[in-house]
Amino acid sequence: MTESSIILIDKPEGPSSSQVVQKVKRIIGAKKVGHLGTLDPFASGLLLLGVNEGTKIADIFLSAPKSYCGVIVLGVATDSQDRTGQVLEVRPVPELSDQDLLRLQRKFTGDLRQVPPMFSALKKNGVRLYQLARAGKEIARESRSITISNLRLEKSGAEEIVFEVTCSRGTYVRTLAADMGSELGCGAHLKELRRTACGHLKISQA
Repeated sequence: MTESSIILIDKPEGPSSSQVVQKVKRIIGAKKVGHLGTLDPFASGLLLLGVNEGTKIADIFLSAPKSYCGVIVLGVATDSQDRTGQVLEVRPVPELSDQDLLRLQRKFTGDLRQVPPMFSALKKNGVRLYQLARAGKEIARESRSITISNLRLEKSGAEEIVFEVTCSRGTYVRTLAADMGSELGCGAHLKELRRTACGHLKISQA
C-alpha cells in the first residue's frame, strides 16, 4: 500500500500522533506519511494520515470541522487543562440542574473567542508554547475566533459532565472544558477526549 492515499486510523490513548505516523510508515513502506491534524497523546479516535501525495491535501482536513466526545471533571483545574497536568486548584462543585447545563451549553455554542493554552504547539518568537510552559513560564496570548456549531452536555454523577461537540479549526477542546469550569466558578479539566469525525469522515470508517 505504497501508492498515494488517505488512511483513517483509530488512535488509542497513549501514543503521540507522530509515533503513529512513524509506525504506519514502517508497516506500509511508504516514502512519505504525515498526519492531517494532530491528536494529543492522551486522546483517542480519528487520526487521518496522508500517504505520499496524500499529504498535499492536508489543508482540506485541517480546515474541516471536527467532532469529539469526552468527559469533563469539575472542581479541579490543571495547568495543561487535561488530566495529564499538575493540579492548580481544587474547588467545591455547585449542584447543577438540567437548566444550568442548558444555559452553559447555549453560552458556549456559536462564535466565540478562545485564548489558546500554554500547553500547545503554537510558537512565540520561534519557541513552542509548551516548551515555555514546561519551563514554568507563562506569556500573554491573544484570543482567537472559533465556532462551536454543536454542543451537548449531560451530567455524569455530581462532578463530571459528558459532552459531544463539533467545532471549527483551531479550537482547543480542553480549553473549552476549562472555560466552562470557570463559568461555573469551580474550574474543570478534560478527563477523556475522543475524536469521532473530521469533516465528512467518521470514526466508523477507520
